[in-house]
Amino acid sequence: MRIEKHPYNYPIEKNFPLRQRLVGFEGGSIWLAEKDGRYYIITDEGTMADFLMPGEDDDLINELVVIYEFDSEPDRQRYIQEQGWNNRG
Repeated sequence: MRIEKHPYNYPIEKNFPLRQRLVGFEGGSIWLAEKDGRYYIITDEGTMADFLMPGEDDDLINELVVIYEFDSEPDRQRYIQEQGWNNRG
């Protein structure tokens, strides 16, 4: 698994137009996507940016979108189960 962290304004829609929402929660969503033979989980907590203070919370602001890249769908599914996301709606 490879992990990339991005700021709240990362263009998820542009980079993963065919994503599907796995689960929503207060403050964001978790998305699934496939691209170029790779499997992704995208956690988007961008709505939390409104509650953070620029200058004071820059570390958090720059990590509100996290992209997990997997070699296979079974690897991604295993991670989803480990996180308990498959039991949420």
